[in-house]
Amino acid sequence: MKAALRRIGARYPAVQQTVEAILRLDVEVDRLPTIPFFEPISLVEVVDGKRRLIDISPDLLSAWCQHAAYGSRVRMRSVERGIVSELEAGQLLCAMVLLRGHMEAAAQAAYCEELLVDAASSGKWDGMGEILLRTMLGTSLRIAARRVPEINEFISPAEHFPLEIGETIKALDRFAAAGHSPGRHSQVLYSFLCEFAHPALRGIRASFEATEDEFRGWTIRYRSDSREVISEADIPTALEILVENMRYGYACSELLRRSRVTGVFPALTLEPPSSDDGHFIWSQLLQRPGAG
Repeated sequence: MKAALRRIGARYPAVQQTVEAILRLDVEVDRLPTIPFFEPISLVEVVDGKRRLIDISPDLLSAWCQHAAYGSRVRMRSVERGIVSELEAGQLLCAMVLLRGHMEAAAQAAYCEELLVDAASSGKWDGMGEILLRTMLGTSLRIAARRVPEINEFISPAEHFPLEIGETIKALDRFAAAGHSPGRHSQVLYSFLCEFAHPALRGIRASFEATEDEFRGWTIRYRSDSREVISEADIPTALEILVENMRYGYACSELLRRSRVTGVFPALTLEPPSSDDGHFIWSQLLQRPGAG
């Protein structure tokens, strides 16, 4: 990935600064440890097709923090190599489709971190049971089973509905706002990336040529070899989305990984990351100046 990024930077001088930021992040994420953690048994009650987590213990919540952190990290790291490889090869469509999945992984980390902090601030931990089920036992097959009951044969009764992606993307905007009124920047970017993942004409414009006839319309020619003609703005746009979601996703992932929940339900306490952890996340992952 590093070599491919450097070649992209050499080919497109306008993206050199963004490439350097991604390379610095890549080094820091490579250094992050992968530490084993304990996950206790979960008891899920299923009544009339509705699932409820019976016991919300500090050990289970702490394990959930680790799952959310490592799960987001693994997904992001896995697709980053594909994104950069496809961009280097000039395959914009594939890169953008992967970039959408990358953004969803970053958004999950932001959403989970937000809910954890909200539960600790309010002292209302009951609602975390639904979130734990959706993140640890969520499957889209549960949605399909509503209309095709036979699918239930392939999923366990405890498996639940997944997170709603639209809600997780909003969490990215709230995280970026840092307590101020959030905008819709990430939501707009996600809609843009969906144009490539969905069978929309806008997403494959790099795969055909249009010759305009001023009075009659256009003559369209699709390239038979699936070759794409990338504009000067395409590579910078893709890399800027990539680095932004790397910053937010890895920052939130590490906030979760370095958090612990203690106490006895419902009187639980969140042990947040240390000040040194916060400084590292602020300066090295979010790449912000100062101590934070």
